[in-house]
Amino acid sequence: MPEKNYISLDYSFKSELGDIQERRYIQEVLLTINLMDENGGKVEKIGHAVFFVLHIDHAIDDNYPIFQVLDGYSEYLSRHLLEIIDLDMEEFAEDIQEYYQSSFYNTNVCVIQELSIFPKFRGYDLGAKAIKDIIFHFGKSFGLCVLQPHPIQFDPALEMKLDIEKMGIVDLEKDEALAFEKLRNYYLRMGFEAIEGFEEVLFFNPIFQNDAIDQISLDEDPF
Repeated sequence: MPEKNYISLDYSFKSELGDIQERRYIQEVLLTINLMDENGGKVEKIGHAVFFVLHIDHAIDDNYPIFQVLDGYSEYLSRHLLEIIDLDMEEFAEDIQEYYQSSFYNTNVCVIQELSIFPKFRGYDLGAKAIKDIIFHFGKSFGLCVLQPHPIQFDPALEMKLDIEKMGIVDLEKDEALAFEKLRNYYLRMGFEAIEGFEEVLFFNPIFQNDAIDQISLDEDPF
């Protein structure tokens, strides 16, 4: 691999005019991770992430029902979010408030749905760097980042995923319990936190210093 290659993280999202109701408050972002040559040309795509920023604060300001924002877009988004946010109080659930001492930038939520690095580029901490880059660019936009560690090889909607032929699914862990444990521990080492009562999801609050996240360097490009 030529020494002049470098990594580019490219973000894209769209918005619409018109009466789009709850979708007005849900920003879906695609992060494409590309290997670039020394002239800025794309060599190949090497991974991607998909995440959502739910603009709960905007919905509250507009008197738009939070329930519809959390429940009206996709089953994936609503599965745990209705437990994470107290609809009556229009704030995070009491257990989460206590864990983080009621300290948040806002009530917006980032949901990381998918993160994938293609096989020959694994082992360079690119997944961790992608997460830190997301937090760097979007961290002041949300009060909590939430993810459900779910190995992609066991996703029932696998055939609908991006770049499935490049993900090296056949080489991933085949023991489901072990795969879940490995992925959960991966995100815990990265700086995400488990809160009692929310067994399936992990959290990151960008308002607090996080030593694990701080140790991930964006100044080091492995290529």
